[in-house]
Amino acid sequence: LRCACERVFADDPWLEESESDRQRVIASVIDSVFGLGPIEPLMNDDHITEVMIMGTNPIYVERDGRLERTSISFASDEQVRALIDHVVGPVGRRIDELSPTVDARLPQGYRFHAIIPPLALDGPVVTIRKFHRHVMTLSEMTQNRTIDAGVERLLRAIVRSRKNVLVSGGTDSGKTTLLNALSCEIDPSERIVTIEDSAELRFFRHPHVVRLEAR
Repeated sequence: LRCACERVFADDPWLEESESDRQRVIASVIDSVFGLGPIEPLMNDDHITEVMIMGTNPIYVERDGRLERTSISFASDEQVRALIDHVVGPVGRRIDELSPTVDARLPQGYRFHAIIPPLALDGPVVTIRKFHRHVMTLSEMTQNRTIDAGVERLLRAIVRSRKNVLVSGGTDSGKTTLLNALSCEIDPSERIVTIEDSAELRFFRHPHVVRLEAR
C-alpha cells in the first residue's frame, strides 16, 4: 500500500506536497486501511489509558489519569461508523438501529464500546479502554502504598485458601488491576476458567487458563 501511494504522488504532477506532507498522507491512508484511522497514534501512546470519540467533535483522552482534549477528530459520522464496523465485524458482533450498542475487544485486549443513533443524539460515540502491559502484583501494590502489608497478607491468604472474593467498584477504580494481582497468587497447578463480557483479565504467569466471553 505504501508503494502504491508513493506511485500516485510520483505519477501526478499536480501533487506538489513536501516530503513530510507526503509521508503524513501515506501514514494516514495506511492507518485508515489497516489500523484505526485518526486515533492510531493515540492507541500507540502508552501514557493514554482511554480514548473517547464523540461524533466529529475533538477526541478526548485520559492521559496519566487526567482528561485531555486533543486536536484530532473524525471528518464525518460515517468515518466513525466505518471504524466501528472495522472493529466489531471480525469478532462477530453487530450494531444497527435495532441494536445500537455493542461491546467488543480489540486484538490488543483493549475494551471497545460503541453507541450509535438513535440512542446517541450527537453522532456515534466510541470509548476505547486501554490496559497497561504490565500486570501489577500484590507486592507492588504494597510498595506503591495502594494497600498496606496487612491487606496484602490477607488477600494472599484468601486466594490460597480458595475463598470466594467479590470485587466491586466504580469505573476506573482498579477492579481489573486488583483481579490481575490476585490471579498472580493462584497456585500454578490449578485450572482457571474465566467468563467476561469483554476479556480483560491477563494471566501472564499462569500456565493453564481457559478464557471465555459471554453471549
